[in-house]
Amino acid sequence: VQRLGYVGAMVATLEEDNSLPVRAYAVGFETIILNQLEDKLGVSLIGPKSVAYLDDPRYKDNLSVQAVRGLTGQPAQFVESDKLYDLFRPVVNKPLSDLAQKLTGIQRVMAVPFSLEDAVVGNLFVASRRPSFHDREKELLATLGQQAAVGIRNARLYHIAEERRQIAQLFGKMAFSAAASIHALRNHIGAPRTYLQLLEIEHDL
Repeated sequence: VQRLGYVGAMVATLEEDNSLPVRAYAVGFETIILNQLEDKLGVSLIGPKSVAYLDDPRYKDNLSVQAVRGLTGQPAQFVESDKLYDLFRPVVNKPLSDLAQKLTGIQRVMAVPFSLEDAVVGNLFVASRRPSFHDREKELLATLGQQAAVGIRNARLYHIAEERRQIAQLFGKMAFSAAASIHALRNHIGAPRTYLQLLEIEHDL
């Protein structure tokens, strides 16, 4: 945001239920202005409303969904618009989106999918006060998108491995506890048996 002079940027991850929740953002202006904008729009940049859904037809024209779906069913490299509304639809209505665009001076927005081997794991959205994005910017954002895709995939693989490790650890503790319980049970069963054997010996004497 700072190096490229953007008004703001957001990152969304593609989840298993085909939702695209916003996970992080940065803005190039005072956060107090952002808070005022969020109040006017009735939605915060991160929260339960800041989600696009691939399988919901109401979101088909959302920039995020268009970037993931592409025109041919394959992820698009970039999807651009001169309307902030295309990034927020249908969560925020057009008049409010247009007002936010006017207040921030945004002229162009773009969605860049985080693609990895034809699989999309998320999206980057950028908003600029310039009327167009230069090819060099697009190359840079595409590279950033690929690096982010690798990072997200690795984080998810680590999370899965960590979950499996914890499950294995839990089962290990359960097995140890079961073995200890069986050993204790054998001791409890063994004591009366020994007592009965002593009684038999005493009876024979």
